[in-house]
Amino acid sequence: MLSKNPVTKTFTAVIILIACTIGGFNKVRCQILFNANIAATPVSLNGANGSCASPGTSSPNVFSVNVTNVGILSSSKALCRINVTFTNCTGSFNVGSNTNPADNGVQFRLMAPDGTCFGVYSGGLSSSYNGTLSFALVSSTSCLNNPNTANMPSGATANSFVSNSNSGFFAAGWNGTGLDLTSSFNGVNANGTWKLIFSETTVSPPCLSSASLVFGNPSVNNQIGNGDDCSNPIVWDGGPICASTGGMTSSSQMPGWQGPGLNTWGNFNGGVSCDWNFANNNDVWIRFVAQSNQVCINISGLDFDSQSVVVSDPNTDGDNNPCTGSGGGRYWNLISCPRPSIYGATAGTSDCQNHCFSATAGQTYYLVVDGNGGAETPFYVVATSGTINTLPVELIAFNANYQDRIVHIDWQTASEMNNDFFTIERSNDGLNWEVLDIIDGAGNSDKILSYQTFDQLPHIGVSYYRLKQVDYDGKSSFSEIRSVHNMRQLTITPNPSSGKFVISGLSGHNKIRLIDMSGKVLEMHSIEHVSCELDLTDRPSGMYMVMIPGSQPIRILKE
Repeated sequence: MLSKNPVTKTFTAVIILIACTIGGFNKVRCQILFNANIAATPVSLNGANGSCASPGTSSPNVFSVNVTNVGILSSSKALCRINVTFTNCTGSFNVGSNTNPADNGVQFRLMAPDGTCFGVYSGGLSSSYNGTLSFALVSSTSCLNNPNTANMPSGATANSFVSNSNSGFFAAGWNGTGLDLTSSFNGVNANGTWKLIFSETTVSPPCLSSASLVFGNPSVNNQIGNGDDCSNPIVWDGGPICASTGGMTSSSQMPGWQGPGLNTWGNFNGGVSCDWNFANNNDVWIRFVAQSNQVCINISGLDFDSQSVVVSDPNTDGDNNPCTGSGGGRYWNLISCPRPSIYGATAGTSDCQNHCFSATAGQTYYLVVDGNGGAETPFYVVATSGTINTLPVELIAFNANYQDRIVHIDWQTASEMNNDFFTIERSNDGLNWEVLDIIDGAGNSDKILSYQTFDQLPHIGVSYYRLKQVDYDGKSSFSEIRSVHNMRQLTITPNPSSGKFVISGLSGHNKIRLIDMSGKVLEMHSIEHVSCELDLTDRPSGMYMVMIPGSQPIRILKE
């Protein structure tokens, strides 16, 4: 029997702080933001010379960040990101390069309240900018290669995340060595005053416009090796993921293959051109559903020549699936290019590509990344807005784990307002969903509440789970999607047998076929149990095959 009520309710008060402001990240991963004490007008970094050993006491050397109600840092509650925005003080500004010892440019370190201090940025962005330059530092991962390297075009106007700029996410590190923010500050009590310590040697130093620290769950979903074609994409909820064009193949549904032009989409959105090289090679498909009318996505850590577009299904069959229907999936609606002439001299090596576009809430879109000429590159993708519909409740955890042949599903809320009930939904393809359970909400609460339910008969293979929250007035929204691999092992005993075989380890809704060694189907059965008996008493002795979808064929011997 599945529970209809919270399993446990603790009574620890929780202070809800402001969520991430750069892009509205999922609160499960990146929950609490603290801003640096920067004046209302940007502060020039001219003359900054702070270090861990001698940080100084005031700007431009040091900017303090006061952190409260976070506590001891760990692998699940860590420093997620360091956000920084530079702007020009007069004309263009220079942030330098760590490849030129004579001009190391802007550098900065981070010191925790207990004195733990690490260099987190030592240059690497291109030399000259106009306007503003916003970027975020996260832990160095396998899909954010070349730490501290962006290769943004010299002299480019780098705007904020909400425009089609090259701003993005880069690996924290020092002099080319990546830094894991989680392990570096593990065990530190985050409460207290943190210090951002700056130094610079540029000819035209920038002004510091804003800076912030963001704490929460720093997990990145590893999807490297997945999303090889249109019909089997990465199902994405907008949180940080690692993916890669390495080892991928060319898909017959690639955008532009038989689109509006062989190597160009032509003009869209008021005459903006979008070039797309049609010699598709190593492509990755990422499917997501827009949760608002404005979506922004960033791709960071690209290496070699790579291009990306966002497309939607132009078919009229209404299934939001471009792999089916008229056109065979080869005709597409172009939704977004990261910038004009995406395939050209400005695309590629360690670049960042941003997609910000107007969307239809609830519609399915595809982000397609192509490594031209067989180029292989890992990359880091995160939505900065519009793909995650934050729950009306303050959701601090949602997990689904496979244990002992069942899926354990649990979640926690830090606060609830007008929360009627939760619906737990399950899918075997990420598109079509069924209700697994309905559990009452707490209505209104400012305490941490824990909930739990189970999937006693998960699909064989991959199952997807999501949480739907419904208010008293009927309004609803969804959580992230969790995927679980059912590693259920089927067994048939005894084998060999004189006639009767017992099949165990079924999922509870199976189609079983008995096939002879010539391939002829002898029997078909629909089974709604986790085990069943197969009676071959009246059949001749010999070898047979038992076929069950999602499992390898099993040979049985009737003596």
